[in-house]
Amino acid sequence: MIADFACLRIFMLALSLSFFLAASFATVGWADLVVELDAIQESVKNQQRYRQAQELILSGKLSAASDLLEDIVSEVKDLPHSQLLLAQVLLDNGAAQEAQRVLEILSSRSEDQFEAAWTFCKLAVQQGRWFDGWTHAVRAEAIEMPSRWSSEYRAIVVRQLALLKGRCCEGRTDWAGAIAAYDSVVTGDKKKQDEIQAESIQALAGLGRAEFYLEHTTQAVEWFEQLRQAEPSADPPELMVASLFEVQGDQDATEHWFRLAIALPAPDGAIARLRFAKWLIWNNRPDEASPLLENSLAKSESENERLYLTALIARMRHQYTEAQDLLSRLHQQHATDFNVSNQLALVLIESNEEANRGRALQIAEANVRNHRNQKEAWSTLGWIHLRLGDVAKAQETLALAARSRSISRDTAYFIAKLKEATGDSASAAKFHKAATQASGPNYYGSNPIESANEE
Repeated sequence: MIADFACLRIFMLALSLSFFLAASFATVGWADLVVELDAIQESVKNQQRYRQAQELILSGKLSAASDLLEDIVSEVKDLPHSQLLLAQVLLDNGAAQEAQRVLEILSSRSEDQFEAAWTFCKLAVQQGRWFDGWTHAVRAEAIEMPSRWSSEYRAIVVRQLALLKGRCCEGRTDWAGAIAAYDSVVTGDKKKQDEIQAESIQALAGLGRAEFYLEHTTQAVEWFEQLRQAEPSADPPELMVASLFEVQGDQDATEHWFRLAIALPAPDGAIARLRFAKWLIWNNRPDEASPLLENSLAKSESENERLYLTALIARMRHQYTEAQDLLSRLHQQHATDFNVSNQLALVLIESNEEANRGRALQIAEANVRNHRNQKEAWSTLGWIHLRLGDVAKAQETLALAARSRSISRDTAYFIAKLKEATGDSASAAKFHKAATQASGPNYYGSNPIESANEE
């Protein structure tokens, strides 16, 4: 999928502390559940039982699902309590309240105290409740683990609990606590030279972040270098540091580290050029971004991203024919990609050809049908209604796009032009000012905004 710049900004800001931690936990998933499912996979019978239990949970038949999960746990000793498996499936499917109820009941049983505290900690981390998660982690550390677990599985749980505690310390900006938690994982794994544990990779990333926020950039880079050695697919350290500085809003430091990254040999340098180009476009520096996108890339996903970014630069320069050609090519390959189709609709409406303008409306209407929760879909449709002269529909649609507290630069500009069309010059000036102050690419130039701000 190709990242829209509203989504890109969210991605960059995801590295900010609270969102980054919650998102990273969701991305990694329930790491311990992966181990548990591996144990389940050893038996075809248990595989079938687990899939059946998932289906029962999704259909609301929790009692029957609990019975099946209990059968699995009775045969596989290195699993948490069956009710915790039930809670995990509920959480994975967005039923947090039901999962919490299951945990509350389980926590009243003395023999299952560790498992309840451990899972409550995971739930708190998923929800970004860092102090609650830390409290549950500390409590779990003081409770004896179930006797049925093997020593190998206990070691896995210890590492995962330390990761959870480290995430909670980060969320509370307790950098010393985070370093202590993550270091315990890395130190423990160094005693086992046969393989790098998945938990160690996450801990190395956490150590780098903690040292960065302590303003120990050199130490952060050293941890990120170890991370890269353990996981070659990870970003190079220079990109990790650039992203963290971007979150802090330090433009000079961000650019410095991006420039270090683009000097790296391939393939790191090529990846860095794409990321640096995105950042430059976001900061309205398309002329500096353009040379970074001149060379084709071997990987199809990266090449598609390069073409998409090139199309955005063309749109910023009002080179609509070039932007249309690039986006049409991408749209043929990725017809369901909202960001590509949304940008294509915005470009097509600038055409003098009625066929293109009609196609813009069709694409925008399809996006609203298929992506009703995307406020940018409503924003684009409203702008297209306005460009086609249907002010009434534009008012209705743009009102839906503006329901959230924050709106994009494009949406603010569209509403400003709508207010101009309805003769509300005072409101138009306010929205033009909002468009000026908003972050992100300015696709419509500065002249209309400057003239409106003079009022």
